[in-house]
Amino acid sequence: MATRNRKSRRNANHVAEKERDWAALPSDLVEDVANLLLDNDVADLICFRLVCKPWKSTVKLEANALLDHRYHPRRWILLPRSDDNSTSCMFLNVITRKTIKMDLEALGNHAVVAGSAAAPEGMLVLRDEASLVIRILNPLTGHVIDLPSVKTLRRGRRRGPVSSKFRVEHKVTAAGFAGGNSVVIYFGEVNRMAVAKPGDARWTPVRGLGSPILTTITFQRRFYCIDHQNLLVLDMAGVFPRLAVAVAMNTRLYSVNLLDNSGKNLMVQCRRMPWDSREFCYKNVILVYKVDLEEGTVMPVHDLAGQAVFAGDLGAVLLPSAGHWPCVEPNAVYFKFGRSQLFGEHHMGKPYPVYRDVVGTLAKYLATYVSCAYSV
Repeated sequence: MATRNRKSRRNANHVAEKERDWAALPSDLVEDVANLLLDNDVADLICFRLVCKPWKSTVKLEANALLDHRYHPRRWILLPRSDDNSTSCMFLNVITRKTIKMDLEALGNHAVVAGSAAAPEGMLVLRDEASLVIRILNPLTGHVIDLPSVKTLRRGRRRGPVSSKFRVEHKVTAAGFAGGNSVVIYFGEVNRMAVAKPGDARWTPVRGLGSPILTTITFQRRFYCIDHQNLLVLDMAGVFPRLAVAVAMNTRLYSVNLLDNSGKNLMVQCRRMPWDSREFCYKNVILVYKVDLEEGTVMPVHDLAGQAVFAGDLGAVLLPSAGHWPCVEPNAVYFKFGRSQLFGEHHMGKPYPVYRDVVGTLAKYLATYVSCAYSV
């Protein structure tokens, strides 16, 4: 008898499930679910919209969402392409380890700089090689916005053909966001920085630029960068945008990267090479600091709380849960700078790193992202 009752309840639940019309959910409930998904990852929102036509019509991806930071695919990184002329791309999610391949037609005839410095919050900064117009692309939503041409930064005579020297010198090497909808670009070849908003006719040069910029990041909707001595912030309050000292590092920096610790705080990873008098050679020493922006100080970090860092000449990426990554040790910094053939593996709390080849496909993807060490 009891078995018959259980079967009857299962059949009733099955019928109720079949009769439930998910597409007819109230629009306000659909929007609430969409907002919860957007808080997690814009990719989840895109998948949610594809479930059925009513949900897609209720949850719209407006074009002006391009500069809405909630829509930025900050968990996704673009892996370097073996063919710069190809529009085929591979993206890696640093949280879930998921990879997706996409064909982005918007990349045609555009230059894209690899690494985290030129992909603020997962957005891609493109330069049209014909017009030198800068474009911002959200690779997951497909939205594109045009910004002024780099030609507007030419000094003196601005008419006539653009020289090949100007083209080379004004390749974007880093980019970011400042304030609500301002875009910042940096040209490392000539140590120039400029700011523009959608709809502007020209780029506005940034003042206060001294030593070359080593690394950049967008953190809490502000643009930060590091030169050889200071952590700088872009001040947009004045008539002209200007770099100001946010934190004096009190030491000369060389190989350095800025890291966003899941929006909670800003971190600095750097490398020093003190002389070892016993072995008569320079030793790599990896240091990590946590930045207190309110106090204007930095504090050494001796424990990454299970996280791991991959760092190289093209930038750095922080893995929030390194234990979920095969062949990646938690509480470690993996680094490769210059012509070194192997990655250094530095465990926090140990004096010196060990050097070895990176093991595992996913770990090699990360190594490629920060240094172009492997082909993907």
